[in-house]
Amino acid sequence: MVSFVYVKKIKKDYYMMRTVLLKDNQTLRSRAELLQETAIQKTEIANTMEKEKKVYEEQANSLKEELEKLRQDLGGQVDLLTKKKAALRKRIYMLEKAPLASRIKAAMQGETDRRIINIMNDTLSKVELVKSGKAVSLEPIEVSAADQKGTVLSIDRKNDLAIVSIGTKDGLMEGDRCKIYGRDGTEIASAEVISARYAISACFVDDMNYGYNIKSIKEGCSVIIAEKK
Repeated sequence: MVSFVYVKKIKKDYYMMRTVLLKDNQTLRSRAELLQETAIQKTEIANTMEKEKKVYEEQANSLKEELEKLRQDLGGQVDLLTKKKAALRKRIYMLEKAPLASRIKAAMQGETDRRIINIMNDTLSKVELVKSGKAVSLEPIEVSAADQKGTVLSIDRKNDLAIVSIGTKDGLMEGDRCKIYGRDGTEIASAEVISARYAISACFVDDMNYGYNIKSIKEGCSVIIAEKK
Protein backbone atom coordinates (compact mmCIF):
# COMPACT_ATOMS: atom_id res chain seq x y z
CA MET A 1 0.00 0.00 0.00
CA VAL A 2 1.11 3.55 -0.79
CA SER A 3 1.86 5.39 2.36
CA PHE A 4 0.25 8.65 3.21
CA VAL A 5 3.62 10.36 3.46
CA TYR A 6 4.55 9.31 -0.08
CA VAL A 7 1.28 10.58 -1.52
CA LYS A 8 1.74 13.85 0.27
CA LYS A 9 5.26 14.17 -1.15
CA ILE A 10 4.09 13.54 -4.71
CA LYS A 11 1.34 16.08 -4.28
CA LYS A 12 3.81 18.61 -2.98
CA ASP A 13 6.18 18.01 -5.92
CA TYR A 14 3.26 18.40 -8.33
CA TYR A 15 2.29 21.77 -6.92
CA MET A 16 5.87 22.94 -6.93
CA MET A 17 6.33 21.88 -10.56
CA ARG A 18 3.03 23.48 -11.47
CA THR A 19 4.12 26.75 -9.85
CA VAL A 20 7.40 26.69 -11.75
CA LEU A 21 5.62 25.98 -15.02
CA LEU A 22 3.13 28.76 -14.38
CA LYS A 23 6.00 31.18 -13.70
CA ASP A 24 7.83 30.05 -16.84
CA ASN A 25 4.64 30.39 -18.83
CA GLN A 26 4.10 33.90 -17.50
CA THR A 27 7.70 34.79 -18.29
CA LEU A 28 7.36 33.43 -21.82
CA ARG A 29 4.10 35.28 -22.28
CA SER A 30 5.71 38.53 -21.08
CA ARG A 31 8.64 38.00 -23.43
CA ALA A 32 6.28 37.24 -26.30
CA GLU A 33 4.35 40.44 -25.62
CA LEU A 34 7.61 42.40 -25.42
CA LEU A 35 8.81 40.89 -28.69
CA GLN A 36 5.48 41.69 -30.30
CA GLU A 37 5.67 45.31 -29.11
CA THR A 38 9.27 45.53 -30.34
CA ALA A 39 8.23 44.10 -33.70
CA ILE A 40 5.41 46.65 -33.97
CA GLN A 41 7.78 49.50 -33.11
CA LYS A 42 10.37 48.32 -35.63
CA THR A 43 7.67 47.94 -38.24
CA GLU A 44 6.51 51.50 -37.58
CA ILE A 45 10.11 52.72 -37.74
CA ALA A 46 10.63 50.82 -40.99
CA ASN A 47 7.46 52.35 -42.45
CA THR A 48 8.54 55.83 -41.35
CA MET A 49 11.99 55.31 -42.86
CA GLU A 50 10.41 54.11 -46.09
CA LYS A 51 8.26 57.22 -46.24
CA GLU A 52 11.25 59.43 -45.50
CA LYS A 53 13.24 57.59 -48.16
CA LYS A 54 10.55 58.37 -50.73
CA VAL A 55 10.53 62.02 -49.67
CA TYR A 56 14.33 62.22 -49.94
CA GLU A 57 14.26 60.52 -53.31
CA GLU A 58 11.67 63.01 -54.56
CA GLN A 59 13.74 65.90 -53.22
CA ALA A 60 16.87 64.45 -54.82
CA ASN A 61 15.12 64.09 -58.17
CA SER A 62 13.76 67.62 -57.90
CA LEU A 63 17.23 69.00 -57.09
CA LYS A 64 18.68 67.02 -59.98
CA GLU A 65 16.13 68.53 -62.37
CA GLU A 66 16.81 72.05 -61.02
CA LEU A 67 20.55 71.50 -61.35
CA GLU A 68 20.15 70.35 -64.94
CA LYS A 69 17.99 73.37 -65.70
CA LEU A 70 20.54 75.70 -64.11
CA ARG A 71 23.30 74.00 -66.10
CA GLN A 72 21.36 74.56 -69.31
CA ASP A 73 20.57 78.17 -68.40
CA LEU A 74 24.21 78.80 -67.49
CA GLY A 75 25.31 77.24 -70.76
CA GLY A 76 22.94 79.56 -72.62
CA GLN A 77 24.25 82.58 -70.72
CA VAL A 78 27.86 81.57 -71.43
CA ASP A 79 27.05 81.28 -75.14
CA LEU A 80 25.33 84.67 -75.06
CA LEU A 81 28.24 86.30 -73.23
CA THR A 82 30.69 84.70 -75.66
CA LYS A 83 28.75 86.15 -78.60
CA LYS A 84 28.57 89.56 -76.92
CA LYS A 85 32.31 89.43 -76.24
CA ALA A 86 33.03 88.58 -79.88
CA ALA A 87 30.73 91.41 -81.03
CA LEU A 88 32.43 93.84 -78.63
CA ARG A 89 35.88 92.83 -79.87
CA LYS A 90 34.72 93.35 -83.44
CA ARG A 91 33.31 96.79 -82.55
CA ILE A 92 36.56 97.78 -80.80
CA TYR A 93 38.54 96.63 -83.81
CA MET A 94 36.29 98.63 -86.12
CA LEU A 95 36.59 101.70 -83.89
CA GLU A 96 40.36 101.43 -83.80
CA LYS A 97 40.54 101.09 -87.58
CA ALA A 98 37.78 103.59 -88.33
CA PRO A 99 38.64 107.02 -89.75
CA LEU A 100 38.40 110.06 -87.49
CA ALA A 101 34.98 111.09 -88.86
CA SER A 102 33.52 107.70 -87.94
CA ARG A 103 35.01 107.88 -84.46
CA ILE A 104 33.47 111.31 -83.91
CA LYS A 105 30.06 110.05 -85.05
CA ALA A 106 30.37 107.06 -82.70
CA ALA A 107 31.29 109.37 -79.83
CA MET A 108 28.20 111.50 -80.48
CA GLN A 109 25.89 108.53 -79.94
CA GLY A 110 24.40 108.73 -76.47
CA GLU A 111 25.79 112.22 -75.81
CA THR A 112 23.18 114.47 -74.16
CA ASP A 113 25.12 117.70 -73.58
CA ARG A 114 24.10 120.04 -76.41
CA ARG A 115 27.32 122.07 -76.15
CA ILE A 116 29.42 118.93 -76.64
CA ILE A 117 27.23 117.79 -79.52
CA ASN A 118 27.62 121.17 -81.21
CA ILE A 119 31.37 121.20 -80.92
CA MET A 120 31.57 117.59 -82.13
CA ASN A 121 29.44 118.54 -85.13
CA ASP A 122 31.80 121.44 -85.79
CA THR A 123 34.78 119.06 -85.57
CA LEU A 124 33.06 116.62 -87.91
CA SER A 125 32.41 119.38 -90.44
CA LYS A 126 36.08 120.37 -90.40
CA VAL A 127 37.15 116.75 -90.85
CA GLU A 128 34.80 116.41 -93.83
CA LEU A 129 36.31 119.57 -95.35
CA VAL A 130 39.79 118.13 -94.96
CA LYS A 131 38.67 114.89 -96.63
CA SER A 132 37.17 116.81 -99.55
CA GLY A 133 40.37 118.83 -100.04
CA LYS A 134 38.72 122.14 -99.14
CA ALA A 135 40.79 122.62 -95.99
CA VAL A 136 44.32 121.87 -94.88
CA SER A 137 44.75 119.35 -92.06
CA LEU A 138 46.78 120.66 -89.15
CA GLU A 139 49.71 118.51 -88.12
CA PRO A 140 49.87 117.72 -84.40
CA ILE A 141 52.09 120.08 -82.47
CA GLU A 142 55.15 118.25 -81.18
CA VAL A 143 55.98 118.34 -77.48
CA SER A 144 58.86 116.80 -75.64
CA ALA A 145 56.63 114.99 -73.19
CA ALA A 146 57.10 111.24 -73.50
CA ASP A 147 53.53 110.56 -72.46
CA GLN A 148 51.89 112.45 -75.35
CA LYS A 149 48.49 110.94 -76.08
CA GLY A 150 46.53 113.02 -78.55
CA THR A 151 45.58 116.39 -79.99
CA VAL A 152 42.90 119.05 -79.80
CA LEU A 153 40.44 118.33 -82.60
CA SER A 154 38.18 121.32 -82.04
CA ILE A 155 37.80 124.19 -79.61
CA ASP A 156 34.66 126.05 -78.52
CA ARG A 157 36.11 129.21 -76.99
CA LYS A 158 32.71 130.58 -76.04
CA ASN A 159 32.01 127.68 -73.70
CA ASP A 160 35.66 126.80 -72.87
CA LEU A 161 35.24 123.33 -74.35
CA ALA A 162 37.81 121.28 -76.24
CA ILE A 163 37.34 118.03 -78.15
CA VAL A 164 40.45 115.84 -77.90
CA SER A 165 41.51 112.69 -79.74
CA ILE A 166 41.93 110.47 -76.68
CA GLY A 167 39.31 108.48 -74.84
CA THR A 168 38.53 105.47 -72.71
CA LYS A 169 40.73 103.24 -74.87
CA ASP A 170 43.66 105.32 -73.57
CA GLY A 171 42.47 104.99 -69.97
CA LEU A 172 40.81 108.42 -69.90
CA MET A 173 37.68 108.68 -67.75
CA GLU A 174 35.26 111.44 -66.80
CA GLY A 175 36.76 113.53 -64.00
CA ASP A 176 40.36 113.01 -65.16
CA ARG A 177 42.49 116.02 -66.10
CA CYS A 178 44.47 116.74 -69.26
CA LYS A 179 47.26 119.17 -70.08
CA ILE A 180 47.28 121.12 -73.32
CA TYR A 181 50.55 122.20 -75.00
CA GLY A 182 51.23 124.92 -77.58
CA ARG A 183 53.26 124.66 -80.78
CA ASP A 184 56.49 125.45 -78.93
CA GLY A 185 55.89 122.63 -76.45
CA THR A 186 54.93 124.97 -73.61
CA GLU A 187 52.04 124.03 -71.38
CA ILE A 188 49.12 126.35 -72.08
CA ALA A 189 46.30 125.06 -69.92
CA SER A 190 44.73 122.13 -68.12
CA ALA A 191 41.18 120.82 -68.48
CA GLU A 192 38.75 118.44 -66.82
CA VAL A 193 37.24 115.59 -68.83
CA ILE A 194 33.45 115.97 -68.74
CA SER A 195 32.53 113.35 -71.35
CA ALA A 196 34.72 110.38 -72.31
CA ARG A 197 34.04 108.05 -75.23
CA TYR A 198 36.08 105.23 -76.72
CA ALA A 199 38.40 107.31 -78.94
CA ILE A 200 37.34 110.91 -78.32
CA SER A 201 36.52 113.09 -75.31
CA ALA A 202 35.19 116.52 -74.38
CA CYS A 203 37.13 118.63 -71.86
CA PHE A 204 36.26 121.78 -69.96
CA VAL A 205 39.23 124.17 -69.97
CA ASP A 206 39.21 125.59 -66.44
CA ASP A 207 42.85 126.49 -65.77
CA MET A 208 44.91 128.70 -68.08
CA ASN A 209 48.62 129.19 -67.41
CA TYR A 210 49.94 132.72 -66.87
CA GLY A 211 50.21 134.69 -70.10
CA TYR A 212 47.74 132.52 -72.02
CA ASN A 213 44.01 132.60 -72.67
CA ILE A 214 41.44 130.39 -74.36
CA LYS A 215 42.44 131.86 -77.76
CA SER A 216 45.91 130.37 -77.27
CA ILE A 217 44.48 126.87 -77.71
CA LYS A 218 44.48 125.88 -81.38
CA GLU A 219 43.35 122.83 -83.26
CA GLY A 220 46.31 120.48 -83.31
CA CYS A 221 47.59 121.38 -79.85
CA SER A 222 48.95 118.32 -78.10
CA VAL A 223 47.12 116.79 -75.15
CA ILE A 224 48.33 114.42 -72.46
CA ILE A 225 46.59 112.77 -69.52
CA ALA A 226 47.79 114.70 -66.49
CA GLU A 227 45.86 113.38 -63.50
CA LYS A 228 43.55 110.40 -62.89
CA LYS A 229 40.40 110.89 -60.85
